[in-house]
Amino acid sequence: MAATPERRRFPRAARGLFLHYLRLGSDPPTWNIARVKDISVVGVSFTGDDSLEVHGQLELKLSLPTMELSSFRGTVLWRREVGPGLFEYGVVFRPLEPGAAAALRQFVDGLLRRHRQ
Repeated sequence: MAATPERRRFPRAARGLFLHYLRLGSDPPTWNIARVKDISVVGVSFTGDDSLEVHGQLELKLSLPTMELSSFRGTVLWRREVGPGLFEYGVVFRPLEPGAAAALRQFVDGLLRRHRQ
């Protein structure tokens, strides 16, 4: 069966990635870890056991091969419960610094090339 071509404006990719996230303004600040479902140059979806609010602001940290630890800010666009106490989230990145944006684009492009092969 042939793969369906990606029709999104910003194609998404993932390969067993994890990220750390922090709710901005949380007291005390607590970092959580989540499994990435997919990532693009404009956002990320992930699953976690923390109940985040739609429109909530996050700081995200992701290890990219081209950068030791990249830090991004984002806004939760949507959430849905996928199991008891387990949620899936869609987060859009806030405008990225040029270096972080280039590293993310290079990383996502590399994942997409490997996926097509």
